[in-house]
Amino acid sequence: EPIRKTEKVEKHFTDQELNLILGDKLTVESLAINKPERYWATFISAYSGARLNEVCQLNVSDIEKIDGIWAINLNSDSEDKSVKTEAGNRIIPLHPKLLNLGLLDYMKQIMDQNYHKLFPNLKRMRSTGYGTMISRWFRKYLIRLGIKQKGKNFHSFRHTVVNKLTTAQVYEPFIRELVGHSHG
Repeated sequence: EPIRKTEKVEKHFTDQELNLILGDKLTVESLAINKPERYWATFISAYSGARLNEVCQLNVSDIEKIDGIWAINLNSDSEDKSVKTEAGNRIIPLHPKLLNLGLLDYMKQIMDQNYHKLFPNLKRMRSTGYGTMISRWFRKYLIRLGIKQKGKNFHSFRHTVVNKLTTAQVYEPFIRELVGHSHG
């Protein structure tokens, strides 16, 4: 039977799906097998709405304290980094959840090993950037969790963040600023 145009594809994750994605299985498939980039890329996107490549290409120096607030500086300040649009260059506050989970401790470990990339295990692909390995893993991860369906993928974190902020009646230009959409 053909798909009817009226069928709405939900692109954001439900709270139930988020709990599954960010649950114990994530630790099993990331930190427990020394693939911290899976864990942190997933949590950073879930709590910021940043694009996969924006997160995967981060340098350690892109996480900084600005006016007493830890933030991520999403930028294209070196030739191996790119942002989708001019509005993509932005500084976003780190969600307290990321601090509580130990992102700064992870960052310190990486710095102590003299890496400048936040996720030194990720390799840059010419056409797809640094996010390829995470994207492939995440797709299979959603299948294993039983929540892979049309429209649900890593990008769904962006839709989820926008959805939650809109529901909380956050001023729309602030939302656009946070996720790096231009607003004229």
